[in-house]
Amino acid sequence: MGTVKTTAPWIAWTLAAAALAAEPILFVDKAQGEAALRMIRAGDTVRFHCLPCSDVAYSPVEVRSRELRPHGGRWRLLLNGDAVEVSAVYVDSGYGEGWENLALLLGFVDDSIARELKPSLAEASRLAPHTGRWAGTLGEAPVELELLVRERGLVGSYTAAGTAAGTAAGGETFRLLATAFGGPRGAETLALIERDDDDRVTATLRGVLDAAGTFEGTRTPLDGSPARAFALRRAK
Repeated sequence: MGTVKTTAPWIAWTLAAAALAAEPILFVDKAQGEAALRMIRAGDTVRFHCLPCSDVAYSPVEVRSRELRPHGGRWRLLLNGDAVEVSAVYVDSGYGEGWENLALLLGFVDDSIARELKPSLAEASRLAPHTGRWAGTLGEAPVELELLVRERGLVGSYTAAGTAAGTAAGGETFRLLATAFGGPRGAETLALIERDDDDRVTATLRGVLDAAGTFEGTRTPLDGSPARAFALRRAK
């Protein structure tokens, strides 16, 4: 297997998985742990991805060391010296056939876990070029948007003013969480959900990020009001 070095916050990925999964899989029995060590060897690459955490990309990690450590009669799997949430780990199935979830391979049952990573899923590093500030219009109203990479993937916020944006005249700030990202480089599709200050989902935004540094698409409110186009460019 090839190796990929990464600086992605994969440990934070596992913490997010533990916090959000219905039943975090933090411990294994000894037989499961020994099976995991047979599947993952030093020099291999694993991929971290947490579906319940709304991750929109995977984080590749080169395994330099792996071990089992006893914990209160059970065992924890450590990769590179850090305990991991096994349901967020995907291993190479071999023969170029994809990446399979470690927890499911070890016999755990959890419907919230994806058995295999989708071939279209992007590597986390592909999110980085799209972070930063964007400015443009939503409908006819000016809008400013900021995107950041956090533990759960791509998050952001935007402030829009004017009734054309469906906000009060003084403007309002919404939080964003990416739910889909992928496609060919230079024409990647990004989908986000929008939440207000009361944490209510108010709209979805979907558009295309192109190589020229534009992000164009449509904001669709969930209250049935008309959808509006947005057009943004990276702010300098």
